[in-house]
Amino acid sequence: MRRSLAALASAAVLAAGAVPAATASTTATATTATSPAAASPIPEGPGRGWVPAYVGGPATPRALAGRPVPANPYLGPVGTSSMHADSYASDTYPFGGPLGRNPRVQNEAKGGGLLPGLCSTETFARKSGLMVAQCTRGQDFMLRLIDPKTLKDLATYELPPRPSTVQAVFSGSLDKVFTDTSGGAYLYLDPQDRVVLADSAFHVRRFSHGKGADGAWRFTVTDDWDLSGTLPHDCATWTNPWPKGECDPITAVGPDWGGLIWWVTRNGRLGTLDPETGTVRSTRLPNEAIQNSFAAAENGVSIVSDHALYQMRARTDGTPEVVWRQPYDRGSGRKPGQIDQGSGTTPTFFGDGYVAITDNADDRMNVIVRRRADGSLVCRIPVFGSGASATDNSLIGYGRSLFVENNYGYRNFFELPRAVRPSAE
Repeated sequence: MRRSLAALASAAVLAAGAVPAATASTTATATTATSPAAASPIPEGPGRGWVPAYVGGPATPRALAGRPVPANPYLGPVGTSSMHADSYASDTYPFGGPLGRNPRVQNEAKGGGLLPGLCSTETFARKSGLMVAQCTRGQDFMLRLIDPKTLKDLATYELPPRPSTVQAVFSGSLDKVFTDTSGGAYLYLDPQDRVVLADSAFHVRRFSHGKGADGAWRFTVTDDWDLSGTLPHDCATWTNPWPKGECDPITAVGPDWGGLIWWVTRNGRLGTLDPETGTVRSTRLPNEAIQNSFAAAENGVSIVSDHALYQMRARTDGTPEVVWRQPYDRGSGRKPGQIDQGSGTTPTFFGDGYVAITDNADDRMNVIVRRRADGSLVCRIPVFGSGASATDNSLIGYGRSLFVENNYGYRNFFELPRAVRPSAE
């Protein structure tokens, strides 16, 4: 899992190799769209003055040993098509980034109202060269088509609001919003530059984008699969904020290497959707929750719950089955800096057949590496200081290297910690 700590807006650092170049325009049938938003700068956040404006100096790139991450044939280009960069969830990118040499930062606020905005996932369409992002603004969820050079919105598409927003308003607890990963944040682009996401109305939708006859950009829903018949959906509304039934929206979607769209829910349900036939198959992890996304490789899918790490695959009819399950130390409670009592990482495939996560051990969090084939333990390494380690960000994995981040003490952008510094190893 990964989210912006500033949680304020979309921003771009203009540097060589940082933004893929546009190649050609894409066309599509017009549906819902709005006029481009006016430019406005990102407002200063509550942490202003707590950290220096610039730290360190210009960097010299040093290549890591390792093979390029293989490309999932049902996902767009590696590095530009999903939150964690690729199907392995490596969080590594095959192009250069900013090196700190006279950087120019250009920004545009995507928030508004009482709460800041957050663009959870930014992707780049290969044909149009435009950014496709899922953003929040208060209770509003929106797809945005963004010019990567100006950061202006070229088109938007409004998504259903999350039920957790309703309950946050009635309970006065923003934690209900900050611990909810549903609503379409874990989206991806397919090889045809179409966005695939699961919204809060229990639909998996596929969108194209293009220019209409009037020359305006817009999104088009090309496919719409309703999963409400598979999942419990007695969810909070403004007229019924505390329903008695269960509400279990989808938190993440992603393709396996055979073309099935996998999905997971907060309450431990998971399944596949065959985009060719619309067939949905599902199963459940009893008494377990899933808050993170998942990784997909040639031989299966890795999913982490709040109790265990799983390697799974689809049967011939598409039903998910467990290849192996390995529990981990989930600790005695939720730490400050995490959204649940369990691993805060999406599984990461790396190296010669390894998969890695972090656990939630009380004293010191561990990085755990297992063999992808059988789940056997390779190593378990404690990281960061005693009583001050937690992460809700995915590991970075490439070759035989892993990088882990520590955000112990961080809760949200209204409650910034002063005593504990985020760190990385």
